[in-house]
Amino acid sequence: IDAAGDDVMEIKVSDDVFDYWHTGHAGSPFPKVLLRFDAKKRAYVVAPELMRKPPPTKTVLATHANFWKKISWDGSGGNPIPLPAGVSPQLFTTPWGYALELIYSGNPEAAREYIDLAWRENKEFASKQDFWDKFKAELQTSRFYAELSPVLIDLAKLP
Repeated sequence: IDAAGDDVMEIKVSDDVFDYWHTGHAGSPFPKVLLRFDAKKRAYVVAPELMRKPPPTKTVLATHANFWKKISWDGSGGNPIPLPAGVSPQLFTTPWGYALELIYSGNPEAAREYIDLAWRENKEFASKQDFWDKFKAELQTSRFYAELSPVLIDLAKLP
């Protein structure tokens, strides 16, 4: 895709760092990463400047969080419920799928607020802090972490 609008193609890839993390493959979130060509390196590199998005409104965060108030975090919530209008189903495979989208777009504070709003007791994590500790440890194993962390992924802004 030409994400920069400069007639030079960028590549959109999926980060598989959370594949099978507390869920099956089909339920795993795959945050998107944009790569741009670096002529000096003669290689594609992560383009965090093209991934940055404005933070969502409080209403949008609450809408996303309220979805997880209706079903359990471990997927045993029973019958499927309708997704909020205009929301991608891929964001709702796990509660942390939307948090990852927020983090990969440079909005870790919004991710923290979203998890605070969406949090429910569950079988997967002993506490919210347990979730964050395991989540951050997993995030740091991403092959893109070193290039994203100085710009978008600020773990200091997460609990």
